[in-house]
This record gives sequence, structure tokens and C-alpha cells, in this order.
Amino acid sequence: MKVNLQTASTKLKVFLLNGRDAFLYFLKRSTIPAKFHFSERNVIILKKTAMILLLLLLAASCAESLPVYESGLPPILVQGAMNVETDRLISALDDPKPYTIGHWNYTAGTIDGYPVVVSVMRCGTVNATAATVLAIETFKPCAVIQQGTAGAHDPDLRRGDIVIASDCFNVGAWKSSPSSEDEGVDYRAIELLSVNFYDEYDSVSQDTAFLPSDKKLTDLAFSLKEKHKGGKVVSGRIATSNTWENRIDRVKFLHEKFDSSCEEMECFAAASICRIYGVPFLGVRIISNSVLTGENFIPETGRDCQDFVIELLRHYIKEMKK
Repeated sequence: MKVNLQTASTKLKVFLLNGRDAFLYFLKRSTIPAKFHFSERNVIILKKTAMILLLLLLAASCAESLPVYESGLPPILVQGAMNVETDRLISALDDPKPYTIGHWNYTAGTIDGYPVVVSVMRCGTVNATAATVLAIETFKPCAVIQQGTAGAHDPDLRRGDIVIASDCFNVGAWKSSPSSEDEGVDYRAIELLSVNFYDEYDSVSQDTAFLPSDKKLTDLAFSLKEKHKGGKVVSGRIATSNTWENRIDRVKFLHEKFDSSCEEMECFAAASICRIYGVPFLGVRIISNSVLTGENFIPETGRDCQDFVIELLRHYIKEMKK
């Protein structure tokens, strides 16, 4: 099922811009009784009435095109940015059904009889934010698992190791210390900026730099560490930003200053949306590369991460069925 949000938005914009001219054209082409007093007030009333009716028709048209997802139970949403981070998850679904909402693709199905939705978010924080909002609004998930590949910050991590997020943070949100002109640039002179979360009254409900994963999901994932044969499974802190860090000293600095285990581009964005909606969230990342050990990026490690997450899903579903 495909929903073209851009088309609906364009229709609304064109209508609002051209509504007056269209209405005047309608008046010119229509037959109006001679006794009808065509005062300025009547014109305004007719314009407003026509505008409301057309907006209602447009809203009805848009509503008819929105996807309808019916599962009887709230699904588990699993996210990945690339095909190599989602293809095995999609293959594991029974009765898969594709959805396209805007520019983002989802596949809904079941695993062991329980509804699961797999989201291919695409890379970066903007895509992760948009895809998560659309998924929560459309599918109403009971939990979100955000998984995929990551670059190591911890020197003890090797390619193939999995990090279960104790928490995550936006490593790109920082404030630098003041300096004088020509003093040079010190990349270490930074402090993290907190993220504000607002309630329905537009008041700050939380001010924090680190978002914890759901404890139940974290404990369950860590209890399955022996299921992963391609490396060790550890608890750690995930750093999110739209950057790919290749400078060894910079990676060491981030690890030492913020205790980051690895870096990627989506986790904190998705976690922030889940925090706003009150949906349990877990981040899971497999190390695909490390500048600290000289291990180059191998995207296929994403499939090993998927295998671990599929095992996690089966156990989580078993727990929910009890």
C-alpha cells in the first residue's frame, strides 16, 4: 500500500492558493437568480462556505488514501537503515505486506503468530525521525527495536561484536568553549547539550543528554548473548550523529570523555521519538568497522545483527504470550 503525502500536500497548497480565483470563475459560470442580492457580505459567506466544503472533500480524499493497519495486537516495530540491515528480518515474516508512507518503506507480517513491522528507514537522523513518527502513528507499536551496523569507539570491541544500548546520545549536539581569535581549534573543548522534551502544554518535561533503553528489553537481549556466535555481546553507550569518524585520536577522545562504545546515525533520533510517544525502545548495534583496530567496514555484518534480533523477537514474543 502506497501513500503519497507529497501529492496530498501539493493538492492542498494549490487549492489554498487558487481557491479565490476558482470560486470567482464558478460564480461567473453559474446562473444566479435575479432576486438574489449579490452583496459583498453574501460573496464572503459563499466564499467561506465553498472553502470549507472543498477542504472537507480534500480531507476525506486524504483520509481514504492513508494506510489501514489491523492486527488485533500492537506490533513490534524493528528498524534498520539499509537493506543489509533488514532483508533477513523481512524474510522471517509470515504473510508479509508492504507499505510505503511518503518515502519510507515498511513490511508488516508476523513472527510466531505475533505482529511485527520492519522499517527500512534509510541512513541519517532525519530519515530515522520521519520513519519513526510515521510508523508510530500508523502501526501503533508496543515496542521499537532499532538495530544495524556501527563503528567502534571502544578499543576492546572487534568487528562482529554486538552492543546492547544501555543508553544513547547525540554526539553531534555540543557547545564549544570560548576562545580568542587565532588561538587555534581544540576539538576537545566541548560539552554535550541536553535535549529538551516537551509535554502537550509546550512545557519542558525532561532535559537530558542520554536516553536509556527499556530495561525489560535490555535485560532480555543481554540474556541471549550466548546465541550470537560471531563475537561477544556487551552493554554499552551508543553515540549518534550524521558523521563518520575516521580520526583515531578523535574516536579515543569521544570514548574517554563520553564513555561511548560505538557510533552510528539513527539510534538517538528514533529513541527521542519513542520517548515523546512513550513507546519502549531498545538499540542494538553490531560492530562493522573500527579505526582503532584497522578493521574496514563490512556491511554484511548487518545480517548477523538481524539474526540476533530475530532470536530476541522470538523470546520477547514468547514472554508477551505468557
